[in-house]
Amino acid sequence: MAKKETQHPADKFLSNKRIAFFGVFSYWPWYHGGGPETVAERHGATLTSIVNDELDIVVFAEKRGPGRSQAKLKVAAIQRKEQAKNVALNDGLQVLDEVMYRELVRRDVTGCKFHFCGTFDCCPPEMDTLLLQMVEHAGGVVGNKVDETLDYLVEGNKRGKGKTAALREGKELTSNGSKLRIISESSFLELVRVEGGANSSATDEITFAGFVSNLHGIADEKKLQKALKMLQKESMELYSNVTDSHVSGVVRSQTNAESIYAPWIDVKGTYGCTTSDLSDCMGLQGKICKHLLVLIMGLVQAGNLDPKRTLEWLSSAGSRRPAKEGEYAVEAFLQYKGVIAGEIDWRPTETVPEDFFAL
Repeated sequence: MAKKETQHPADKFLSNKRIAFFGVFSYWPWYHGGGPETVAERHGATLTSIVNDELDIVVFAEKRGPGRSQAKLKVAAIQRKEQAKNVALNDGLQVLDEVMYRELVRRDVTGCKFHFCGTFDCCPPEMDTLLLQMVEHAGGVVGNKVDETLDYLVEGNKRGKGKTAALREGKELTSNGSKLRIISESSFLELVRVEGGANSSATDEITFAGFVSNLHGIADEKKLQKALKMLQKESMELYSNVTDSHVSGVVRSQTNAESIYAPWIDVKGTYGCTTSDLSDCMGLQGKICKHLLVLIMGLVQAGNLDPKRTLEWLSSAGSRRPAKEGEYAVEAFLQYKGVIAGEIDWRPTETVPEDFFAL
């Protein structure tokens, strides 16, 4: 499948528009070769720092920055005026968050051909078809050899059979003027990351591979790999409470049958994980732990948790430290105690290792 040269969606959306940025982006892809403002200008937009009726688009990054709070107040006032005048949503001031903007301008890899060499931290060797599904989710294809038809040769972080030869062939092609680019594992994960946003609809589906692909841009790589190995090792019973405001549950340790953990996350991205004595999980260390990742991935794979909404919560959690609040954990432990005593009918989601091997 050859890559077709088409106009980027951002050209139509940004061309001849006045755009303002406020705040600091929590994450920005390497491949743009410039910041969010520079990319907007490339697509034909005019930058401004003034929020008034002439502004077409405003982007609010996740982290605070000069003028961000005041700009939000001015934008809210403009939106109220537009509502009073019955201005159509598509005709009024367009407000984007950083996820929506990243997705709007992300590099289109539809039809691009990838080849992998080496072993990858993001994916255990026995689950390497996850890499294939990540590429397909982003619209690309995977080639089985290094040749002039490749767009990207992806180098895993670790050694692997044929890695040295593949890199040698790739470097020879690039020195002879090939379009091929040799990229690292982390660069690959950014390149195929599909977040959804400005040009995706509420009905767009995210496959489990696409969900995991996004997790690599949010969660700690080592913790994510540990969580995948836990789900791959044996069937697990995940007791969970899933609501519109939070997800919580109980996950049993695989190394100590007596140890249980209560991980949780809410709509604001506040999260935590505690042991049965309500002490903090040692795996948190300032970031989401493997137990919360196991709970979330198990529920998403089983179809019991919406992947899009969950990714939004996890993205918000990326800039936060674990919370000390234990309300959701206490609730989960009390329910679990009732299950053990035979007093509560709380049925778990059972994971199947084969579901994760088959990725």
